[in-house]
Amino acid sequence: MSAQNTENVNHPSHYKQEGETECIEAMRLMLGDDVVVGFCKGSAFKYRWRAGKKEGNPYEQDVAKTEWYLQYLRDMIAEYENRAVKAKIGFASMSPEEEIAA
Repeated sequence: MSAQNTENVNHPSHYKQEGETECIEAMRLMLGDDVVVGFCKGSAFKYRWRAGKKEGNPYEQDVAKTEWYLQYLRDMIAEYENRAVKAKIGFASMSPEEEIAA
């Protein structure tokens, strides 16, 4: 994947405001983790579903975006599992891959 495609996957500039704040982090603060969990699952599903089919978006980029959202979800789950008191939002034991299997 080219450097441009990698940037479009990991930290696109159009998702940053106020310096370094990324949209997904603002979503967590404003909407809550349980909403962002659903967003990550839905986004991963969408990118896997359309991989290579949207004009201007290479297959590899969509697959990488799928993995980015799944990894973000895994990181959120790990964050909860590492807390002394686990949150009770009903997702900490779910496998992201099972939830969005296409």
